[in-house]
Amino acid sequence: MKTDTIVALATPSGAGARAILRLSGPEVAGIVGRLTGCPAGSLPAHGRRTVTLGLPPPWPRVPAECWMMRAPLSFTREDVAELHLPGSPPLAGAVLAACLEAGARLADPGEFTRRAFRRGRIDLARAEAIASLVAAEDEASRRAALARFQGAFSLEVARWRGRCVHLCAEVEAGIDFTEEGHVFISPGDLLSSLQALLAGIDGLRAAERAHGTRADLPLVLLLGPPNAGKSTLFNRLLGHPRTLTSPEAGTTRDVVVEETVVEGVRCRLGDTPGSAPAGDFAPDLAREIRSAMATEADLVILVLDPDGPPVGILEEIARLPVGRSLLVISRWDQRRGSAGLARAWRTAVGGPGRSGAVLEVSGVSGAGIGRLRRRVGRFLRSHGRRAGAGRAHGTVRQEEALRLAHEAIRSASEAVGRSLGNELVASDLRAAAAALGSITGEDVTESVLNEIFSRFCVGK
Repeated sequence: MKTDTIVALATPSGAGARAILRLSGPEVAGIVGRLTGCPAGSLPAHGRRTVTLGLPPPWPRVPAECWMMRAPLSFTREDVAELHLPGSPPLAGAVLAACLEAGARLADPGEFTRRAFRRGRIDLARAEAIASLVAAEDEASRRAALARFQGAFSLEVARWRGRCVHLCAEVEAGIDFTEEGHVFISPGDLLSSLQALLAGIDGLRAAERAHGTRADLPLVLLLGPPNAGKSTLFNRLLGHPRTLTSPEAGTTRDVVVEETVVEGVRCRLGDTPGSAPAGDFAPDLAREIRSAMATEADLVILVLDPDGPPVGILEEIARLPVGRSLLVISRWDQRRGSAGLARAWRTAVGGPGRSGAVLEVSGVSGAGIGRLRRRVGRFLRSHGRRAGAGRAHGTVRQEEALRLAHEAIRSASEAVGRSLGNELVASDLRAAAAALGSITGEDVTESVLNEIFSRFCVGK
C-alpha cells in the first residue's frame, strides 16, 4: 500500500468561481506549511484556516482557505488538506506545481477513493458508486448513485455472502467428520438453504435489472403536421441544433431521438415526420413508425401551426391514449388573433381525460419554452413510467459477479439433488462467496482494482 503524499485538482479543469487542490498522506501538514509559511503544528487539527500561499515569481502572495482533516477521521484515513483558491486555471496550476515541488506526488486516477477502500473506509461497491455519482446526468441518477454510496446494496451483498460462507462451513464440517457419523446439516435442510440463497441472489439481480438501461428512459415525442415547427422546437428543447429546419414542409423524413435533461429528469426526446396524405411509401412508413412511437411514449407533445389544424392530424390525435398528451401552438409570437385557434383545439383535442392546457411557444425566439419545460418535467416526475428509477445500476462487473454467484448456487443445488457429494457443494459455495466478495472487495485482484479505478477522475 502506497504511503506517500498525493495531490490533485479536485474541481473540473477550466475557469470557475473556485479551484480546490486536495492532498492526502503523511506529509500533508509539512507541505502545506512550506507553501503557507505556517509551522505544521500551527495548522488546525480539523477545520478551516485562512492562509496566504507563497508562490515563485512572478506570482504575488495568494490568499486561500485551508481545510484540514486529520487521520483517521478523514475520507482516506490519512491526513488530508484542501486548498480552496480563486478559480484561475494558471493559478491552480502554479499551486499544484508548488505542491509537487514541496514533496507531493500527482495522484493516479481514483487514488483518493482507492486509499479509502484500502483502509476500510468504504467497500468496493460504494467506491464504484462514487464514479456513478460523479457521472450522474440528472437528478434521478444522482439520487440512485447516492443511495448506492450510502451502502444499502453493499449490505445486501454482504448478507448473502455471509450466508454462503456459513453454509459452506457447515458442509465442510460434515465432510471432515463423515467417518464419525456426525451430521451437521441434513440434505433436506441443505437444499432448503441453497434455494433460499438462490432466491436472495435472484432478488438482487432483479433489483439491478429494474434500474433499466438507457433505452428505458422516458420518451417525450413531438407529433404534428408537416411544417408545424416540430424540428425547431426539438432543437430548442435540446439546446443545440440537431435536425434540419426549413420553411419547406416535409424536411424531416425519419424519426430522430436524442437524450436530454428536462427540469432535472433525463429523458429521450423524439422528433417525427409530419403527417401526410397516404399514397407515397415514405409517408406511409413514417405514419407507421409515428404511430408505434406514440404508443410507446410517456408524453406526446402535439405541435400545431397557428394557421389552422389540418384534418388529417385529428385522426391520429384521437387514437392517442388518454392522459399523456400536451398541446402546443408553435410560432405563437408570429401570429395575431390565435385565441380562437386555441379555443378550437381545446374543443377538438382537450376532451375528457386529456390535458386541457394549450401552451403557446416559439422555437425560434424561445418564448414560452420555459413554461413548456416545467410542464414536461412535472409530468415526467409524476407520471413517467420509467422516470423515477434512475440509472445508477450495477456495473457490468457487478452484474457478472451476481450471475456467477447464481450459477454456482444453482450448481450446488443440483449436486445435492443428484447426491454428488458435499465436496462439490462446498466448492460451489466457495465460488459463490468469492463472486459476491468481488463486488464488495473481499475477493478481488489488483488487476481488477486497477481497471476499476483507472476510470475515475484524477482528483477523486
